[in-house]
Amino acid sequence: MFKSQMISHRTRVLLAIGGGLTVMSMSSSAAAETVLSYSPWLPSGYVVNEAVMPWMERVEEVTEGRVKIVPRAAGVGAPKEQFDVIRDGLADVSLVVPGYTQGRFPLLEMGELPLLSSDAAVLSPTFYQFYAEHFEPLDPFRGAHVLSVFTVAPAQITTRDGVIKDQSDLEGVKLYISNAPVSSGMESLGAAPVVASIAETYSMASSGVIDGAIMPYEPTLTWNLYSEFDYITEVPGAMGQATMTLLVNEAKWSSISEQDRQAIMEISGEALAAEVGKAVARGESESAAKLREQGVTIEEMPADMYEQMVETFKPIDQAWADKAKEAGLENPKQVLADFRAELGTPDTAEAE
Repeated sequence: MFKSQMISHRTRVLLAIGGGLTVMSMSSSAAAETVLSYSPWLPSGYVVNEAVMPWMERVEEVTEGRVKIVPRAAGVGAPKEQFDVIRDGLADVSLVVPGYTQGRFPLLEMGELPLLSSDAAVLSPTFYQFYAEHFEPLDPFRGAHVLSVFTVAPAQITTRDGVIKDQSDLEGVKLYISNAPVSSGMESLGAAPVVASIAETYSMASSGVIDGAIMPYEPTLTWNLYSEFDYITEVPGAMGQATMTLLVNEAKWSSISEQDRQAIMEISGEALAAEVGKAVARGESESAAKLREQGVTIEEMPADMYEQMVETFKPIDQAWADKAKEAGLENPKQVLADFRAELGTPDTAEAE
């Protein structure tokens, strides 16, 4: 009886100690966990999410649960304010589109230039490589840590009256264009750029306010523009594209252990840029096929018209080189020439 009571008492003590250790362990684990809030301003169906959302899950995996990224119920601030949102700590992680604030991140505008590449799967990781080598040392996103930089869908020319075969086909044609450098180039070719929200494109198309648009295949399909515009002219190297940067608040990033920061960066950077590029390229290919099914004619621009466009667009590259020089890049023309050479597209910077 006494022995049984001793065993019972000893068991209760061990259980109590074990329970206490378990609670302490759980508390320690909870204290060690870093939860990063994500500002989800992009539409849920946007193709970039096909790469970014799985990446968030992988962050938790590679840090063994010590770091988690949790999307908020809604985005914090307007899309063009996302850098400030992250820098100021209103959210911890977000995607920033440098082109939404033209002139603020001039170095990143290299990735927006026209005639770079029609294949996002190639352009996106290549752009990250050049960012890491040439732009990152200049710290263009001071106050935040860059997790990755990438490009999204390249744009083509969508029109109502036919494929663009020579400059006369652009004379007076009213085109929705969201890329400022491309807008100036197309104006030089005789087109009439129209600035508006992408959400207004269908109403402008159906009412005759615009005769076409420069945009990727996916939004051409999504915004129902194919019902008004029956032709798409594919330009080798495309008509420009947006760049995106995935940022995390600097202070929050510094609070994460070196081991976990290294693990996160191994699946970020160029690796994530490549995943985004593949997702975008896949989405564009599928959208182009659907547009053809809807009766849209897609043809490549004739070589002589393309050569004229290359010549006309030279000032666009030159303008970027000038801005990049002012931003601290010592050899912007060489960087751009190397970038274009890597992509296999012509160097359009003007000679010294």
